[in-house]
Amino acid sequence: LKGFMGGYVGFYDLKPYYIDVGIYNNMESRSLWEYKIKMDKEKVKDLQLHLWELLNNTGFTYYFLDENCSYYLLTLFEVIYPDKTFTDLDGTLVYPIETVKKLSSILELEKPIYRAPIKDKITYRYENLKKEKRKKFLEIYDDKKGIKETKDPFVLDIINDYWKYENYKEKTNLSEREKSIMNFALKARAKLIQDSEDLELKSKKDPQDIHKTGKLTVSTGLIKDKGAAELMLNSGYHGKLDSEKGILIKSFIDFFGIKLRYTNNELSIPEYTLVNIMALDDFNLLFKGISWHVKFYGSEDCILCNGRYKFVGEGMLGLSKIGEDSSFWVLGGLNSTSNDKSQLFSPAIKFGSKYDLKNNLSFLIDGFYLSRNSKVEGTVSGGVTWGIKKNFNVAATTSYRNFDNDNRSFISMRLNF
Repeated sequence: LKGFMGGYVGFYDLKPYYIDVGIYNNMESRSLWEYKIKMDKEKVKDLQLHLWELLNNTGFTYYFLDENCSYYLLTLFEVIYPDKTFTDLDGTLVYPIETVKKLSSILELEKPIYRAPIKDKITYRYENLKKEKRKKFLEIYDDKKGIKETKDPFVLDIINDYWKYENYKEKTNLSEREKSIMNFALKARAKLIQDSEDLELKSKKDPQDIHKTGKLTVSTGLIKDKGAAELMLNSGYHGKLDSEKGILIKSFIDFFGIKLRYTNNELSIPEYTLVNIMALDDFNLLFKGISWHVKFYGSEDCILCNGRYKFVGEGMLGLSKIGEDSSFWVLGGLNSTSNDKSQLFSPAIKFGSKYDLKNNLSFLIDGFYLSRNSKVEGTVSGGVTWGIKKNFNVAATTSYRNFDNDNRSFISMRLNF
């Protein structure tokens, strides 16, 4: 909360680049894209000197949503290029990729270099081993005797990457036994002459292709065979029906949204959203990641609303499988539906899959069911999105709710701003 309200003071820090790369890539297993800025030597020197001035003498009030670390990097360039403005960003929210886009619009950036997270590298190496070698790895990765006996450099490479990841994740606080195994594996690999595989995972994504975060959606269609029109406004960031160009399908984040509907000659506000997040973490034999979902919203359309406005909260945990162009998820948890008189808790399940197809097309199937009075009630929906431009797409969606035969079909146009 303090980060949202300006309760922290930020400072510039100078340290070797590889340290933060190691933290993001290895400890937090983030995908990184590195953009090199083309600057002449005098400008680079000016930037270094100005940064040195700020290191020990300056602090700034930190706001998570706008005046954050990414934003304050842009202020450095306004000193180096006094005739240019870098901080006049569109929108009220500042994400790191928006600062990259701003730099790209003023300065020349080289083609991005992709740094795959170490978990992806380990998984890639493991999945490309033959079956017997996979089994060997799982048997010996934490066993000195097995490590000593193996002479396979590729198995030892995965073991060393695995312990490198564990060491970062635990902030170098491995147990004495784990440290001993890690060092033993390094020595075992060093005794082999054969070189390691030069593994450089590629990504087809460039985050500069990501759409802007705000969304205005206009839809027309049918609700129970009756005509309807809807207008939705969201502050951000990336929903399930947004274009996947430039982004990995690992999370969906929407917040501060409101929906207007006109049907049966009546105008209403059937739903507003405070926050809707689903964060996916790949589950496999090596890394048993746990995905999660939270959502808080008000609605008269929810399964337990019965046409009356209620406040709904959802919290779920589950499993997902993630590829660069697709993701699949199954989560379970609780749904809380309440008004000023009552509150009802129900077990619920959410499942779905999204595919990033060719020609800026993406396909989504999404389902949500809960248990009420020994009955299973819920909605399943599907949709196709076509990203015509970076910040403009059209979508066709359909949904069916089982307990009241609620069929809905819409054609939508979405503008990102």
